[in-house]
Amino acid sequence: MSIQKAGIWCNRNKAEALEAAERLIEALNQHGIRVGLDEALYARMPRAQADRGLDGSDLIITLGGDGTLLSGIGEAMRLDAPMLGVNLGHVGFLTEIEPYQIRQAVSRLARGEYKEEKRMLLRAGGYDQFGLNDVSVTRSQTSTRILTLTVRLDGKLIQRFAGDGLIISTPTGSTGYSMSAGGPLVTPGVDLILLTPICAHTPHAKPTIVPAGSAVEVELEDQCEAVLAMDGRTLGILPAGGRATICRADKPARFIRMSEPDFFGRLKSKLLDWGT
Repeated sequence: MSIQKAGIWCNRNKAEALEAAERLIEALNQHGIRVGLDEALYARMPRAQADRGLDGSDLIITLGGDGTLLSGIGEAMRLDAPMLGVNLGHVGFLTEIEPYQIRQAVSRLARGEYKEEKRMLLRAGGYDQFGLNDVSVTRSQTSTRILTLTVRLDGKLIQRFAGDGLIISTPTGSTGYSMSAGGPLVTPGVDLILLTPICAHTPHAKPTIVPAGSAVEVELEDQCEAVLAMDGRTLGILPAGGRATICRADKPARFIRMSEPDFFGRLKSKLLDWGT
């Protein structure tokens, strides 16, 4: 893939983000790659040699942490463009490079010295958004009542349990919320969906692996509401008796990799050693 234009998606709340954006724009311009900035970033950098808006971008480069990358997936999917994450956060498990590697990475992009990796995405029925990590059904912050959830797979009952909620996760998301709730770690290339109960009050409710092509339906049986969220962002409120259907998206997300993916090496360096 020849990159003609790179769009920059930035966490403007990070003090170092604008400085990193300036260095990134300069490096891209030096290699003859046009630059597009999202509207808010363009307003902060009116003198930058860049276009206003991301339309026409062949690549989306995110400046921030994992949350910034997750928030930019919808734009990347709209443009049918791969993503490259520059880590300005604490962990950066999903990002690919550090800020000091920007110039080297842009040089390699210009020479075509990179690979693409595809990652499965989730969709929730009725919502026009994509989830790289997970979709969750959880009790609201104002409720102290546990939820009673019925889970069906392609219309067939597989679980009914009481607890704080359920996480429907991709392999990528197995290192996120699902892991915190006791779910297993799954290498990204495995084709599956992971169902992880949250604080289940039912002994038989355990993490369950189902085929990636399945439609997972979650029904809320209680007289209270639940929160339906995707990658940590609230999609809406699931009313009492309401149902949500989650399935694999038609297209995967695409990520630029500068080296061969090493899931367990990254797991150790980014998560297992974090904070030690």
